[in-house]
Amino acid sequence: METNCPSQHSRETLDKLIAKELQAKTHLFHNLQYGPLVGRSAIDAMMLTLSTAEREIARGNRVTLLGKDIVSAFNNIRSETLLEILVANNVREETIEYIRRFLAPRSFNIGWDMKIRGRGRGHMHQGAPQGSPLSPVLWLIYIANTLKRVTISLALAPFPTMQSRSVSLPRRTAPRPPPSATTDIYSYVDDINPLNITTDSTHQEHERMVQKVNQLLIQEAGKDGLEFEAQNDSRVDFGHVHSKSKAKTLGIIVTGNLSPREHIRERTRKASQRAQVLYRLGNSNGGMSPAAMRTLYTSAIRPIFTDGSEIDDCQDPKVYNTFYFFIFLF
Repeated sequence: METNCPSQHSRETLDKLIAKELQAKTHLFHNLQYGPLVGRSAIDAMMLTLSTAEREIARGNRVTLLGKDIVSAFNNIRSETLLEILVANNVREETIEYIRRFLAPRSFNIGWDMKIRGRGRGHMHQGAPQGSPLSPVLWLIYIANTLKRVTISLALAPFPTMQSRSVSLPRRTAPRPPPSATTDIYSYVDDINPLNITTDSTHQEHERMVQKVNQLLIQEAGKDGLEFEAQNDSRVDFGHVHSKSKAKTLGIIVTGNLSPREHIRERTRKASQRAQVLYRLGNSNGGMSPAAMRTLYTSAIRPIFTDGSEIDDCQDPKVYNTFYFFIFLF
């Protein structure tokens, strides 16, 4: 694959510099975007989402978290639209020109038996190259335009039109205040997670709001040539102690009762399975040395059961004991 840079290494270095320059321009991004941004990890997004849900539930509000996954995210970046966004936000001309070349169709050589047999050129009218540190940043800028439009639309008409709520009330009964709604649209690369909060609403009114947000996301994403993977859609309704509603979002299992136990049990179960494999390797004749086993444990097992452990402390005695068994295993 040919490039305008002297080498693949120098091109990657330039990609990192351009990505760093764009990351510093915070106005290019949506305020609740996480991912390839400095200081904004997946666990940060989930911690903020769950703490917000817990606070709103304590206030007596209705809270629902939606999970939506965009199909082939990087492949659907429209070059012309992205460049227009960069121009409108006063990005340097030199940077825009570099990105224009970065998104241009690639040339490549075709060869076998150690000889070049021909040349080709891709007909890529949209999409960003995979594997570059610049591609995720360009994607965040592209999808931020969609998320900003959704946020503005919800701010202008925060609650869907409903039938009249007037009812005959007994004398001296104060009328119920009109419902209000807030939607925080968290996103991590290609995962969109709107947190829908309604105040002084009935179940039907809350449901209308959730459906409105879902339809608005689909509508605005379609304008930018994006689609959601319907089979990966998820929903969690928070607030009920015995709620069976749950979903896996950004690697974290979220439950309707806001308990971390389900997530911790799942991570511990997976770690246990790998630990059994490790035991068999160590017990075989001429097997791995203790040093090699420890290296494998710290690289392949410990990251599994500690993933997402920041969401809460272990309270389940059985899971608690298993958790610390893994910590002191080696």
